[in-house]
Order: sequence, then C-alpha cells, then structure tokens
Amino acid sequence: MKGLIIWIRTEADSNESILDELGSEIEDRGGKVEVFHSEAIESLGMEENEMAKAAACAMLANHGVIVIASGSESPGVTSGEKFEIREIDESELCRTDAHDTFMRNLELAGLVPPPKYDVHPDEEEEILKVFAEEYEKYYDQGYVVNYRSSSYPFMRVFVDQEVVNETVNRNKGELLEVNEEVEVVKNKILPF
Repeated sequence: MKGLIIWIRTEADSNESILDELGSEIEDRGGKVEVFHSEAIESLGMEENEMAKAAACAMLANHGVIVIASGSESPGVTSGEKFEIREIDESELCRTDAHDTFMRNLELAGLVPPPKYDVHPDEEEEILKVFAEEYEKYYDQGYVVNYRSSSYPFMRVFVDQEVVNETVNRNKGELLEVNEEVEVVKNKILPF
C-alpha cells in the first residue's frame, strides 16, 4: 500500500484529539499509522518550521506509513511515487458527512484499508435476497439456461429436500435418478 500524509489544516493552538481519533479509526481498519503530535514536533525542534515537519512526514510516508499531521498552512511537499498527500480542513473533518466522504475517497484510492465490515450484517440478508430474485428472473427467462450450448439443462442444486419435494409437487419440476438419461427440459431436478 502506498504511503499517505493526511494533512489537517487547523488554526494555531487547536485541539489535537481529532488527529488521534482519525489515527485510531485507520488503525482499527488495519492501517500502519503515525500521528505527528505537537510534542513530537517540539522535541525534534520543528515547531516553527512547517516545511521541516512536512519533510519528516514525507520520510515516514515513503515507507508506506499513513501519517496524520496538522498545520495552519499547506504542507509544501508534493505527492510522489511512494506516497500521496490529502489535505482537509479541521472544520470539514468534524462534520460526519464530510468525514465519511473523505474516508471513502481514501478507500477507493487504495490509500487506507476498508472497514472490517464493509457490508453491515443486517444488509447482507437483503443483498442476498436481491441477488436471488435477479438470478430467478434471468433463469425463468432462459438467459442462464441458454448461456452456452449444451445438451444438458443448467443444473440447480437445492440443499433442502423440502424445497425439492415442493417443486416436484407443484409440477414445476421432475425428479430424476442420477443414472437416468437427461432430456433437454427446463427445471429438471437432479438429486445429489
């Protein structure tokens, strides 16, 4: 994964908790994160020189680290082959919609890992229902059955014996033994 500098434009003496929150969020996703706090900057003697701070961030980002830093001006370094720079205002990052959009754009660019549960478990069942409905629609219209030339019908495997019995009882299918010759007829059910 490419390195990344997230540069949060802030007012002087602003609260650095937003840097820690963003760092924790990305770390929870599995990203390698370094939050560049003002104490670290002071201990390196860079509190007055934003260019030196940006250069230090770029050195870390060159090694694939996601660096989160803040400053009142733009960082003054440019994206390279090994890292990207993304800037955002602190006021924007505090708004939930702007924060979510910013993080999603970073995900789509491949700069931060996606959340561990990209699809909420409650939504997964709904997605599977939509998929099943679409499959049935195309199956009933013959698209799936005739998608390639074959003398055998497209096999459908039902895991539940009750579903197989219901289909046979409604005259929507015919139950065949495994060793029987299969004719080209829609909705034959082959037990496995």
